[in-house]
Amino acid sequence: MSKNIAPLVCIGVPFSDHMGTISSAWADARADITLPLGASMMRLNVMGQKVDDARNEIGKAAVDANCDWLLFVGSDNIVPPNIFMQLASHDVDIVNGVYWTKSYPKTPYLWRGVQRGPYMDWKIGEFFQIDMAGMDATLIKVDVLRKMEYPWWDTNWTWDEGDAPSHLATEDFYFYTKAMKAGYKIWCDSTIQVGHQDRKTGVVYGLTSDMPQARTEDRERWKGEVEAAEAGEPEDPDRERRCADIGGGNFSEHFDGKIVVFDQSEISNADFRCDVRKLPEPDESYDEIRAMHVLEHFRSYEAPGLLAEWLRILRPGGQFTFAVPNFEWAIQRLCEHNVPDFCKDFSGEVPLEQVWHAWSIVYGGLQPEHQKNPFMAHGNGYTPRVLKNLMNQIEGVSDYEIIEAKDGLELRLVGTKEFTPQPQVLLEWWNEAVEVGTTTMSLNGQVQPPDPKEPEDHVMDGQVVVPDVSKSISGGEIQTAGGDEKEDVVEESAAE
Repeated sequence: MSKNIAPLVCIGVPFSDHMGTISSAWADARADITLPLGASMMRLNVMGQKVDDARNEIGKAAVDANCDWLLFVGSDNIVPPNIFMQLASHDVDIVNGVYWTKSYPKTPYLWRGVQRGPYMDWKIGEFFQIDMAGMDATLIKVDVLRKMEYPWWDTNWTWDEGDAPSHLATEDFYFYTKAMKAGYKIWCDSTIQVGHQDRKTGVVYGLTSDMPQARTEDRERWKGEVEAAEAGEPEDPDRERRCADIGGGNFSEHFDGKIVVFDQSEISNADFRCDVRKLPEPDESYDEIRAMHVLEHFRSYEAPGLLAEWLRILRPGGQFTFAVPNFEWAIQRLCEHNVPDFCKDFSGEVPLEQVWHAWSIVYGGLQPEHQKNPFMAHGNGYTPRVLKNLMNQIEGVSDYEIIEAKDGLELRLVGTKEFTPQPQVLLEWWNEAVEVGTTTMSLNGQVQPPDPKEPEDHVMDGQVVVPDVSKSISGGEIQTAGGDEKEDVVEESAAE
């Protein structure tokens, strides 16, 4: 998510009619959209205008209000509550959820290429680049609009010079093409599945279990394994073992079972294209996990969260292997290569091949274009001590070792997961607090009476408590806590 602590989010809805007709399901869905703690929201509905004019008006309002994000929601789209939180977590300029045509067979409003038909080759949970999409489940950084020339949306366009404008031309294709020309990429998070409602019939169209993108077979297998474990049944000896290779690219080391590769790169031929910081898999679903030369591509503050997320999908008792370049080896070689000649008698010349390896360990890819690519540039360096300090922050693991490999060029962190950490359930504490009597409300919402063991014996029920100021002097008289009774007093001298 953006590093802005309290983003101002504009939720814009262009209505085709003048009444803003919606269903109760749509109203509930928009009201349930969750924002980060402390974030503020601006809702803007534009009714009765052409869709391109309506979107431009919403965009100008978001810019003028100094919003950080603009979320477009269609007036017939039933969005999930986490649509903003999930899409914003990727911190990209333009990202879409998925919604489907209101017809059979259903197709997603996603496209790659020009006039190639809807893009269907994806699985739920993947995060991937597209060229165009519908714009009724779209999150845009408002800075994109600030940097692009107005108008941002228009229906007056053709694909090729000399073509006549079509009444089917849509404002979203205009926006996406203009944005890509300006240097922005378009993304899709297929985790966000949006219902597309026919308001005449009430039917909601969306992803169903019989569709190949739904991964129904995988979900049924996971459900069966969980139910068997909860019932205390022994593990099936013929169950296929599974290894998650995170960021595996085109090469994965041998594993006796099925290897599933997770990688955001399109050229890696991964089983799942995704942000490896958020794996689209359930807890404890893999027998082994590995991430070979992935961790160093992220900043140090991201490392604990990364390991926690990767270990989340590993079964207790499963083995993990994380490999990183040996930063200590690299620094030693670079120091030896650059010491004065009179000091080199203790080590001799460092081979240029090792010098090149050392610099690549420090920076990642050494070409300028490599440094612009987050898949190649390095964000952190690791030594055995740094890895040990990192593991001290990880729950559920205590048995691990750090091994030097490849003649010292590589460090491997190898260990076994003991358990999956679980968040604290506050309701358990609440129930205990109710039993102890330290809450003001019981579980049924009734106010608890004060503890009868600790009454204030000088106060009667319904009586206002007046402080007992027994030596308050006012006009030569003392006002006692008892009420109107007064006593004559002798004024004390200033010396006393």
